[in-house]
Amino acid sequence: MKKVAEKLVQLNMDLNTGEKASAEVILFGLRLIIHSVLHVAIILVLAYFFGFFYEAMVALVVGSTMKVFSGGAHANHIVKCIIVGTIIYLLIGFSGKHLGSIVGVNYLIWIVVSLFALYSTYKLAPAPAKNKPIKSFAHKENLKKLALNVVSVAIFLSFIVGYILEQSGLFYGVLLALLWQSLSLWPLTFRILESI
Repeated sequence: MKKVAEKLVQLNMDLNTGEKASAEVILFGLRLIIHSVLHVAIILVLAYFFGFFYEAMVALVVGSTMKVFSGGAHANHIVKCIIVGTIIYLLIGFSGKHLGSIVGVNYLIWIVVSLFALYSTYKLAPAPAKNKPIKSFAHKENLKKLALNVVSVAIFLSFIVGYILEQSGLFYGVLLALLWQSLSLWPLTFRILESI
């Protein structure tokens, strides 16, 4: 993957696109894109193989969308991040499917997870990042509002999916993704994942 990214950087330099970005920045961005695509593909292929593709897909969309605005804990190396993230989203897909068939749609679980996600996001988002510090108070507040909007839409989506469409597996896929991403905002989760 690194070699592919390096060749794309060299191609960009050869084409002289007029961009002022350094080769390191371009290389970092390309590697991040390649790793992200690989990560999503691994999760979805394994989820399809194990029979909970839709639950994992919904969880991945909700969790990753929320993480864009709220931030959250990461392992200390990209490969570890991919492994931990894959395990978590496969567990969410598996749990979502089976909770849906065993428990069905549950109002109490919906309320508790929704309130926890809103509280965590309001209190802790955007989570601090060592490599991307947020220097502007206005930018921080904007990210918090966007993260709260994502959480609100996900809560509404879970209501529609669970109570109107009666898709309990997808209902739990959304809720468990919200729960995980909310937990990833807490300092204890940062300490745990950084120690892996």
